[in-house]
This record gives sequence, C-alpha cells and structure tokens, in this order.
Amino acid sequence: MGKRSLEVRISNDILETKPDNQGPILGEGVPPPQEVGFHVYKSENGRQALVVGENPRVIYESNNFTTDQSSEYIVAIYNKKTNEVTFSSVPVIDLAPIPKRIKMDEPKDSIRHDYITAKTDLDREFGSKKARAKILERERGNIDASQVHNIEKIVSNIEENVKIMKTKEKIKADMESSRPIPPHDISATRVTDVYNMDNIVTPAEFDAIPVYSILNAKHESLRLSLLPFRSSKYVNSRLFISLDAKNVNLKRIRLLLYINYLMAFKSVSYDVLNNRQEMVINMKELPDIILTNLYDRFTETTYSKSGGRKK
Repeated sequence: MGKRSLEVRISNDILETKPDNQGPILGEGVPPPQEVGFHVYKSENGRQALVVGENPRVIYESNNFTTDQSSEYIVAIYNKKTNEVTFSSVPVIDLAPIPKRIKMDEPKDSIRHDYITAKTDLDREFGSKKARAKILERERGNIDASQVHNIEKIVSNIEENVKIMKTKEKIKADMESSRPIPPHDISATRVTDVYNMDNIVTPAEFDAIPVYSILNAKHESLRLSLLPFRSSKYVNSRLFISLDAKNVNLKRIRLLLYINYLMAFKSVSYDVLNNRQEMVINMKELPDIILTNLYDRFTETTYSKSGGRKK
C-alpha cells in the first residue's frame, strides 16, 4: 500500500476551513484554563461574531468582531479526511476574563442601564462637587477585568480565604482569651480552689504590699487615709476586722489591700492614669513593682493624633 501524498495549500477565505463556516480564532489576553470550552455566537447576517467561554467562577468574553476579518497571523489546519494542510489567515480578538459575581451585578435592563449612563454623564458635567465625587468613588471601585492577570487564581484564592476566615464564635473566643482574666479551674469544688493566687498576683508583688503602716494605725480615720480607695464597705469592714484580730493574718490583710489597689486603679481618671507621678501619689506611694504590673495587665499603649504616647 503506497503512502498518501500530503497536499499543502494557502487559503484567503477563513470561512472555508471548517464545515460550520467558522475557522480558527486567536485570542489575546489572560490565558484561560484548558477545561474552559468556548462558543461562537453570530449575528443574524453572520457578519458579526462574539466568542464566550466560562467555568463555574469566570466568564471569558471577547469583543465583537467581523467574521471575515483577517490579520498578519496565519495558522495551519490539517484535514485528516483529505490529507490536506491549509494555511489560513485568522482574526485576532481580545479575550477578557470577568468574574461571574461582577457579571451578575451588571444591569440587565438596557433602559435602566441607559438611564444610569445618561445620569452619570449629566452629573459629571453639571452636577455638584458631591455628585462628581460619588462618580469618581464609584469608578475607582470598578474592576477592569481585562487588566487583571491570573484572575482565575485570584478568584480561587479569595474563595479559599473566605473558607478559612474565622467565624464570629471563634473571634469572640479569641477576644475572651486575650482579656486579662486569670485561668480558672472549672472542676473545683471549693471557692478557694477556683483561682491560683499566683496567677492573680505574683509572689513578688504580694510580698511587696506594705502592711506595717496600716497595722500601726489604731484609728479608723487614719487607716482610711492610708487606703487609695476608701468607698468599698466590703473591703473596709473585712480589713478592719483583720487588723483588730488577736492573731493577725498578714496574708489576708495583703489580699484585701491588693483588692483595694485594683479598685483604686480602676476608678482613676484618664488624665491621672496617663501621669505616672500623679498615679504614685493617688495610689498612696504604692511600690513600683505593683504599679508597673497593674499598668502592664490592665492598660494598652496608644498614640494620639499629635504623636504623643498614651496609656
């Protein structure tokens, strides 16, 4: 059996290269994924055409072009039945990817679309500064999909990031965990076992709480003058009883004094809080280790518009 000869010819008619009268087309722009299938839509007279392809996330759409237009590009088409290779000039089109979310937001009513376009033109020409500013703001927010590279990857990344975004419950849990609340034992059966004292106040702070000046004060008025916070009946009544007891419990007195410090720290004004010297006076010469740790636990450093640092 002899070999078939291969016939090569050059065609000037792009419509004769396929049985359906549509030859190959070259597209410029962002390369689409291989799984995207494209279709050619023609006008009633067959002179105008549009190429459209899509996948679940993106629509690829060309500009309108004439079916008989040619270009400087030539492609070779092999016909298995006739064993012919035909070199044919092909049209070149711009192919722009458009995310489906954007496509769905486009006005479907042509009358409404024309109205919006006309109103925008009027506002741009004769509108107020506010109206023109709105137009600029809206145009800045528009996405020109033809200028976006790797749009398929961008859309995919956005969808993946949305999936791993924290839920409202997770965000709330993270916020709760970052609050200055000491860890607690939910299985404790006694109140004294719920919190570990070292997690509330460090041993160094606890030992630094001054007790002897208030122990030596014999009158209630003098004792009150030594406290940075005087309005807590709960603390005052228990503290005075502990001070007058025959067997003085220094641990209990220090604990009540520390509660008093917390109340005083919480009640100071914003201006006093930002003035360390005033805070020392307001807290009745509180040891520096205690005051520093109160700042670290219960304040945040911020910066004012003028550049100043504030707590």
